[in-house]
Amino acid sequence: DKNDIILVLKYQNLLKDVVSVLQNFNQPLLMVNWNGRNSNLVQIPASASLLCHKSFKKSDYRKQWMDDILSSLCGTGKDTEANKATRAQRFSQLLAENYEEEFLVAAGDAGLDFFGQFDAVETAALMSDVGINLSQLRILLRILRHRFGANIAEPEKKVRELGGETVPPMFGEYIYQHDSNSKSEEILYWFQD
Repeated sequence: DKNDIILVLKYQNLLKDVVSVLQNFNQPLLMVNWNGRNSNLVQIPASASLLCHKSFKKSDYRKQWMDDILSSLCGTGKDTEANKATRAQRFSQLLAENYEEEFLVAAGDAGLDFFGQFDAVETAALMSDVGINLSQLRILLRILRHRFGANIAEPEKKVRELGGETVPPMFGEYIYQHDSNSKSEEILYWFQD
């Protein structure tokens, strides 16, 4: 209906005016919902050019809408700035959980060392290829967890469950010397009982 379109246009113009006035006074657009909770409206530019990383970054630099989003998540109060880093972390975690592939690509593009997690099959394949047992794997994973700040493999229990009733192989080395004048040779071996 034509009247509905005119009404929508009037509301859009009214909202534009309200946002303009609030921006002049550096105030967020706050409103109270029907359930009594406060909400902040954040003006995020909508444009197809935002698909380009450079345009996206430039838009945020000009309008600082990402800071507005984090400030809105923090709420109002004395400790807003202190909570901003925590809210940024939670927001990033939410993005990582809901858009994992895109998040990993973006983290890589930003130059961050980012990795996924080995599943039980990949962990067992790693153990087999490298020739390590579970106790050596524990040591390696502990070192890597300390370095990267996250577990890079599923828990050992899942790797054990994958093997079922099988017995893991034992690895070792034997120093072999053909005769007293020859150079000793290190021979790696493995066996399974």
